[in-house]
Amino acid sequence: MVLVGVAVLASVPPLVAAMPVAAPEVAASDLLAKVRASGPVAYQGYAESRAGLGLPDVPRTGRVVALLGETTRMRAWVRGPAAWRVDELTLVGERGTYQDEFGTWQWDSGARRADRTEGEPPVRFARPADLLPPELGRRLATAAARTRCSGPAGAGSPAWQRRACASCRARPRPRWAGSSCGPTRGPACRCGSR
Repeated sequence: MVLVGVAVLASVPPLVAAMPVAAPEVAASDLLAKVRASGPVAYQGYAESRAGLGLPDVPRTGRVVALLGETTRMRAWVRGPAAWRVDELTLVGERGTYQDEFGTWQWDSGARRADRTEGEPPVRFARPADLLPPELGRRLATAAARTRCSGPAGAGSPAWQRRACASCRARPRPRWAGSSCGPTRGPACRCGSR
């Protein structure tokens, strides 16, 4: 009797885990807005980024090629967009990046070296913090918000694409044949007027 009770109790967790969970319905636009607004949400955790672009090992590119061509293991502590720490874990130590309101510290425990950058440079190379899932999600959501993709002109197309030009009565041409995908812009009609 005791063995039957133990067997029943031992089988409960796998059965509960196998049951489907009802997910709330969220519109794509609402989800996109939530992702874009998630910058100030604090989090911490461990992440791995596996990239297999197969880039050649070019001298003087530093860790950029490695970030895009191999597995990067990271620990992250993020308070918000202006205060965070991300450590890239290596076999013999770690390389860390600390961001605060004044700038960025980068340090390498193996080389025992630290560098401070004041402010944010206008252009910079990729760093491990750019590979964290929340950061990638926000970057993709921001890019998606700037692009409209609705397929061939028709009922689901933007109103500007369905309307005929007032001066020549021609339909605007999509940016690419058969599609209205691309950065949001006004139509260019066949007669050249707008």
